Amino acid sequence: MRQETTMVRLQGQAASQDKVAALLLGLEQAAPWSRPELVEVRGAADGAVEWTVRLALAP
Repeated sequence: MRQETTMVRLQGQAASQDKVAALLLGLEQAAPWSRPELVEVRGAADGAVEWTVRLALAP
């Protein structure tokens, strides 16, 4: 059995939708085979945000 994807959690301060889109685009440009996909966004009362991104592993 081979694992084809992995989930990555990023934590930080709340960012605009444009900044998140830029992050995903940057990931895709740096590693096109990774096919980054935003799966979930969770916010906290203190302004912190957690993004879950699915990435394909190296071909």
